[in-house]
Amino acid sequence: LGKTVADVSLLLCQCSFCISYMIFITHMLKPMFPAELPVLALVFMQLPILVPLSWIRSVASLSFTNVLANLLILCALLSIYWVMGSNVVEFGSHEGVVSLR
Repeated sequence: LGKTVADVSLLLCQCSFCISYMIFITHMLKPMFPAELPVLALVFMQLPILVPLSWIRSVASLSFTNVLANLLILCALLSIYWVMGSNVVEFGSHEGVVSLR
């Protein structure tokens, strides 16, 4: 009985993590699509990508995609720093900002 309760508890916990992840992704995708597109449609748009990924049994086989994701995150961070730096150079700092020197 204890093993069954633990297995069911683990199953419910994992399902809730997956559902909250899909809701998070849906909220991140919402600004990228027309306003009249229902939220449920965005949830179902994720399924063709997420279901095949869930069939992968070995995490080691995802190492290439992990490296690719890390490189994309690095590029995004570098882009943000580039834009921030160019804005400071072009417009200067805010007049209320006190220099640290």
